[in-house]
Amino acid sequence: TTDERKEMADTQRKYPEAVGCLMYLTLTRPDITYAVNQVSRYTKNPGMQHWNAVKRIMRYLKGTTDYTMTLGGDDSMRLHTYTDADWAQDRDDRRSTSGYVCYLGVTLVSWGVRRQKTVAMSSAEAEYMAASDAVKEILYLRQILSQLGVEQIEPTTLLMDNQGAEAMTHNPAYHDR
Repeated sequence: TTDERKEMADTQRKYPEAVGCLMYLTLTRPDITYAVNQVSRYTKNPGMQHWNAVKRIMRYLKGTTDYTMTLGGDDSMRLHTYTDADWAQDRDDRRSTSGYVCYLGVTLVSWGVRRQKTVAMSSAEAEYMAASDAVKEILYLRQILSQLGVEQIEPTTLLMDNQGAEAMTHNPAYHDR
């Protein structure tokens, strides 16, 4: 609306800068990654609700300054990964969002969230694509750990919550995609 545009005129420059700062913070604060991902989609033409979302993320950060990532606490050096996807939750283009977190023992060592490049035709397919992204990260981490002398003798555990996607990973038969 016209009133909203007048209000946003002052924040048009501030919005991309604020989102950029939040993106930098996601390196050490993975808990805000999804929210920052959502607001970063509107840097070209933000509305008041987007600016309010950015301010809400900043208020959350201010209230959680004593939160920390815990490193260590376990002698296990076994790599394991969790993955998940939402199916067609983006109302604009029906794409799904994939995410994964990788742990070495109890230590979070890698995480990622991104929109899928294609539209999934089912929740199982969305979860399967998310698992594919997680496996790429697992292979990368196993290679780095090997170079650091931390061999992963056992297979890396990949945990997902969709039986259809899990069945696809176990069945090497033909898949439409």
